[in-house]
Amino acid sequence: MKSMKRLLLILLISLMALGTCAYLVFYTSPKTEEGLNWLNLTYFLSSFWLGVAGFASFLLYFPQRLLDRKHPTGVFWRSLRRGALIASLLTSIAFLGAVKAGSLVNLILILVIGILLEVYFSSRKRR
Repeated sequence: MKSMKRLLLILLISLMALGTCAYLVFYTSPKTEEGLNWLNLTYFLSSFWLGVAGFASFLLYFPQRLLDRKHPTGVFWRSLRRGALIASLLTSIAFLGAVKAGSLVNLILILVIGILLEVYFSSRKRR
């Protein structure tokens, strides 16, 4: 029950963050006379990360919860970690696209780093 309250709080925060992200996309200008507006980009990327992390955690929680009924707290933290990892990967790809540094090599490197992090955290034994 405690993890369900946490999950609903995370869902509420992620919906607010995605709403902020949508506001920034539709009602603010990404560029100024000098170039890219770094403050709006920072707000966009941080709200994008928070929204995607919460939403991905919410989506990953329920299938894992159905498969692993004995450890609900472990499932919650595992889905939260994976959601944060997915959000970090997507945010870094969005950042590289915003500064015009995105290429196929960078995309592959980011994906390999994400896969290696997940393998490391999944294979680590609890003490």
